Amino acid sequence: CISIAKNKQIGYLSQNVIESLDHTLKEEALLVFKRVIEVEKRMTQLANEYALNPNNREIEKKYTNIVDEFDRLGGYDYNYQIEMMLFKFGFTQDVIDRPIKTFSGGERTKMAFVKLLLAKPDLLILDEIFGLIDYDIISLEDLNNLIAAKNDSMDLILTGRNLPEGMMEIADCVYSIHTEKEQSPEILE
Repeated sequence: CISIAKNKQIGYLSQNVIESLDHTLKEEALLVFKRVIEVEKRMTQLANEYALNPNNREIEKKYTNIVDEFDRLGGYDYNYQIEMMLFKFGFTQDVIDRPIKTFSGGERTKMAFVKLLLAKPDLLILDEIFGLIDYDIISLEDLNNLIAAKNDSMDLILTGRNLPEGMMEIADCVYSIHTEKEQSPEILE
């Protein structure tokens, strides 16, 4: 049983991360920033209203508040974040506008992983980590860099029979839970 606070987000890599195979890579990644895009549209509307009514303090206050929210949500660099993450996972500029259905299963899994990481979950669950590493979806170095780059802490749960070599360099604490016999979890530090 895992308990997590109301305002925390859980990320789990599954087939359901991709909302539509008809979306392009860019369109699918933009779904992560739906709220940012809504705020950006409202910000543009308020800027236009303010340009027509520069002495209206109510519009000015609303605009100031929406600009603050846009900034807090990372609105000024969300397109950069998308492109950087796509490029990091091997997607080049010439394929960003291709429908996801035209990619292989491994490439689709990479896209799902990109989308999951862009969402910046507080808890990231990766099932059978060896499969992700074996199929070059992510390397231990990439995983380490992604965790280190996150501004606040991210908890990570990895499942699988054996943890990959080098996992101890990424994790602060590893719990090894065996289900064959009744055993207490082994804590490796």
